[in-house]
Amino acid sequence: MLHPGETRRAFIWTFIAARMVAYVFAADRSGETPKRVLGNSQGLLQVDGYSGYNHVTTPGKRIRVGCMAHARRYWWAARETAPNEAQHVLDLILELYVVEYDAAEQDILGTDPDPAPPGIEDRRPVATELEAPVRGGSPSPLPGAGTARVPSP
Repeated sequence: MLHPGETRRAFIWTFIAARMVAYVFAADRSGETPKRVLGNSQGLLQVDGYSGYNHVTTPGKRIRVGCMAHARRYWWAARETAPNEAQHVLDLILELYVVEYDAAEQDILGTDPDPAPPGIEDRRPVATELEAPVRGGSPSPLPGAGTARVPSP
């Protein structure tokens, strides 16, 4: 955001619903923007670990769900300190990415996964195996473990 003689930082928040994308300008990154836009609505909210969403993901409101790309970054960084554990989790995440790629190639992305569409292997066992380390299983080889965790459902 420009002011005469100075440059200021500003933010464009992106909110995506089933058939809509809304871009909301804000002068700061406080939780007031998601609070104002989402209000008391309910459902799932896929976001990163930023605390500005806490106002709308408290009990009885929206449920915060994680992003595999954000989770993957932490495991990528953990390759230096825990190469075997990190690589195992990265391999599991890759398996999920392959399913998404295959579904997009077959134009069935976003369709009902029950039962798994023809040609797409059922990856629930992969997701189940991936859940514990991504949620911060103990002990966690992730940098900053104990300071940031994926919230429980």
